[in-house]
Formats: sequence, structure tokens, C-alpha cells
Amino acid sequence: MQAIAVNIARTYPLVIELGLEGDRAAQLERLKQVTLGDWARVSTKDAQSVQLILGSYLGTIVSAYAVSEYTRGDDDRIRWSGRPADDFAGLIGTPLPGGDWRRGQARPLRWVHVARQPGNAEAAMQGFLIEMLRYRHDSRRRELVEELESRISVRVQSPDAVVIRVPAGVSILIEPV
Repeated sequence: MQAIAVNIARTYPLVIELGLEGDRAAQLERLKQVTLGDWARVSTKDAQSVQLILGSYLGTIVSAYAVSEYTRGDDDRIRWSGRPADDFAGLIGTPLPGGDWRRGQARPLRWVHVARQPGNAEAAMQGFLIEMLRYRHDSRRRELVEELESRISVRVQSPDAVVIRVPAGVSILIEPV
């Protein structure tokens, strides 16, 4: 089936952050808004013919919506209406056909061909959001550890004395060997 893939790389991190507040319904609603969103330079023919919209983040499919209708705003942007596409739920978390957008690519939408992979689309999108939130949390933790390690100094003062400097508030565990 032909689908339109949309690049939501700028807005998807904001959707992930909504998960920190614990409001899963708001998170899914925001994901729907950014995927079906306000898209420029879409022809009327394309707007009418599309049946499936896939949201892409860093070359991975993160959302799938079956399109029911579209509206064109005063600013000539298209906004589609739709519901989670259960027939394509299995695509969530898989690589986007054709790969990620490349730096400098002006158009944030493109046609892709995909096969049906049934499942519960809403649950798949929510599960992927949770995984992305965990990944971002783990990445932040690694950054904090690296920052802390860069602020610790160890100096051998004499054969039986070592000076360790750590930031205030950091606990030290000494394990004799």
C-alpha cells in the first residue's frame, strides 16, 4: 500500500517529554497532532488519495494513522484526520522504507510503499514512546556520569597515600584490594 511518510524529527522529542508528566492520553493525542499535522506543499490530489500517514523519527516509523479526511487551512496547509491504523501497527519501531531524511532535504513528506502488519496501533505507539523515554533517560544518566567523572581527580601523594577530589555532595565508596 502507498502511504505518506512525514518527518517529525523536530516535534517527536517534545512528545516523548510529555511522558515524564505521566499523561499517556495527552502524549498519544500530541503524537496524532504532529503526525497528521499542518503540512505545506501538498497537492489536492495527494491529500485526497492518501489513506495512511506514517510518522518518522530518525529513520524509524513511530506512528501510523488511517486517514479519514483532510482540510486545507487559510495558510494552504493540509491537516488530515484519522485514527490509529491497526492494520499497520506492526510497522511501529521498524525502519522507514528509503531510510531517514538527509540533511538539507527540504520536503518533510514522501510517498513510501508498505505492507499490512496488523496489531493494536495505539498500544504499539505507546509502547514505542515508553521505550524512547527510557532511552532518553538512560542517555541523560550516562551524560551525568561522564560529567561527574570529568570532575573527579585522583592523585598519588606518596606510596601509601592517595588524594581524591570529588564535587561536594558526592559519596565515596572505598574498596580495598
